Formats: sequence, structure tokens, C-alpha cells
Amino acid sequence: MNAPTNEIVGRKITRLIFNLRDLTERTPIHTLAVLGHIAMAGEDGISMRDLAKVSDTPQSTLSRTILFLLDEYKGEPGPGLVEQYLDPSDYRAKFVRLTPKGFKIMDELKETLA
Repeated sequence: MNAPTNEIVGRKITRLIFNLRDLTERTPIHTLAVLGHIAMAGEDGISMRDLAKVSDTPQSTLSRTILFLLDEYKGEPGPGLVEQYLDPSDYRAKFVRLTPKGFKIMDELKETLA
């Protein structure tokens, strides 16, 4: 890589780190991967069952991961990047999708990586 390319890559990595800094202080990398899978599902979201499959995550671990990404986590304000909702046709099935804040974060990350 030449010097200008190194500088561009360095700037992108720095911006990515700053964009993730607040979230990643307490966030395991696996949580970011789950967030990426939710983002790929789009506005309709994804069922917890399907999310467990695509992220190769046990259901119990996934449930804790999603709790961490909600508006509130253990009585303290959470990042509010996802929301859970019930399937209207089967109230036993839970779905998860990004919130507007979650979409904004993902858009910023896409710009950083572009």
C-alpha cells in the first residue's frame, strides 16, 4: 500500500472506532455481529428463531444479547438500537428489528466503510 492509501484506510478505521466507541465500551464483538444480522433483515426484522440460526447463537445467549441492545438494560438506559415485537399471527413468536437510531448507526458505519 502506498502512503495516501494507508492514510485513507487509517482515517476510515479511526472513524469506525469512534462511531463504535460508545457502544463497544460494554459490547462484545458477538453483539455487533448479531446487530449486523438484524440490520440485514431490514425494516420487517427477523424472528428470534431465525436470528439464532443465522448468527449461530444459542437462544438463551441471543435473548441476553437482545436485552442489551434495547432501550433499557438492567434498569439503566440502554443504547436503544433494537426493538422486540410479537408476530401478529402467532403471539408466541418474537421478532426483533432495528429502531430508527439503530438504522442511523448502521448507515454511519456503512459510510465509514465505503
